[in-house]
Amino acid sequence: MREHKMTKWDEGQVLIKASDTLFECASELRATQPGFADMLHHMGCQIGTEFERFESHAFGLRTLQDCTCATCKVKKESHASR
Repeated sequence: MREHKMTKWDEGQVLIKASDTLFECASELRATQPGFADMLHHMGCQIGTEFERFESHAFGLRTLQDCTCATCKVKKESHASR
């Protein structure tokens, strides 16, 4: 039996799937559990940031720079007001 050796592209596909799943779960929880929704959304953005460094694909995912969770919004607003 041959063992499949994952390529950078294969690994990138796993990261894309993880990011997409976190954003979907965040969307499902948004109305009833906004705290958990923000946490999952932020985690998806963290994966996107690492994906950008990973360089397995020519396109990018949503990164922490684009994050709209409550914590990141506060940080961005405090930096903008300086």
